[in-house]
Amino acid sequence: FDEYVSDGTVDDVSVLSRSEQGEFAFKPVEVATRRRYDGPLHTIRTKMNKRVTVTHDHPMITLKGNDTAVKPAAELEAGDSVPVLADLPSDPVSEFDLIEIVAESPDFENDRVYLKPSTPLEANKDKVYEVLRAYNGQFDYHKVSDLVRDNYLPLDVFLTYEEELPVDREDLSLYTTRGGGQTYVPAILRADERFWRFIGYYLSEGHINNDTSGHGSTTRRR
Repeated sequence: FDEYVSDGTVDDVSVLSRSEQGEFAFKPVEVATRRRYDGPLHTIRTKMNKRVTVTHDHPMITLKGNDTAVKPAAELEAGDSVPVLADLPSDPVSEFDLIEIVAESPDFENDRVYLKPSTPLEANKDKVYEVLRAYNGQFDYHKVSDLVRDNYLPLDVFLTYEEELPVDREDLSLYTTRGGGQTYVPAILRADERFWRFIGYYLSEGHINNDTSGHGSTTRRR
């Protein structure tokens, strides 16, 4: 090749790739090159009328018996089999990690998002005290004792000490208000049949509107 494509060109770009096992998947581009070419071009047309134009020496995957082989485009003959994309590979979402989503969102302040473990922190308080010793030193009172007593962790604290804390993400629920009346949301939402049914109900009937029937305008979610 003559040169690498300019830096940054392939950032966040994935292309459909075939593994040695014959499986197709989108893989990130690690490097891209280009070169000047002066020579014949070949247009390959399949029985399904799909076409691709390549250079004279472009490597083409073909089928030889039950095995795949690679040959230059110039050596392809009528009747050779080449792979044709029939369907895009899927990577189904199995769950949504709300901790990651919230932590990366500019709409939330991590010190004002709270996590409630299903197993009380009191059950592992000695370990919690040990892990959060440095954090506790920022205060002139026993802050961690309050966290253990009220059974919650600020999101920013959890993210800082997650690897050492005796708490798993799957055992946590999120909330954003304190003092009573909290609504808890599981930190890990399973994308199962029940979840998608709920999403379907919301998409079919849910809406947001401004109710002006009273004094002023109130945004209501239904």
